[in-house]
Amino acid sequence: MDQKSKDESHWFDAPARDHAWWQKKKKRVILYLHPQKEQEVGQVRTRTSQDIGGANVMNTFSKATLKSGEPLVWISVFRPYDEGEDKTKLASQIKTLVDNEGNASARIGNLRVSIAHDGSWLVKR
Repeated sequence: MDQKSKDESHWFDAPARDHAWWQKKKKRVILYLHPQKEQEVGQVRTRTSQDIGGANVMNTFSKATLKSGEPLVWISVFRPYDEGEDKTKLASQIKTLVDNEGNASARIGNLRVSIAHDGSWLVKR
């Protein structure tokens, strides 16, 4: 079954696939996809290979039509959190921006990540 993001939002929530032995709480992760014009965001159910269990999983995607001479930048933000935290509140604290030169930035709460079109980057805490 294919599904689009809830309320046309650009984020999804999922359980962590595994946990470190020392972690006391179960972990989850938010996948936030930078919203763009003429972009489709959604999920499709697929089956994993037998070597990792063969279970049905939901794969998240973001797709857009590429046009000659028009650069397109995708930004994906993974935000881990403890099970029980308010995922909607956490997702609302993620903001992304791509400017006309292709410079990208993401703000995740008080953390800011900037990636310039030349590949240089900066993290501010």
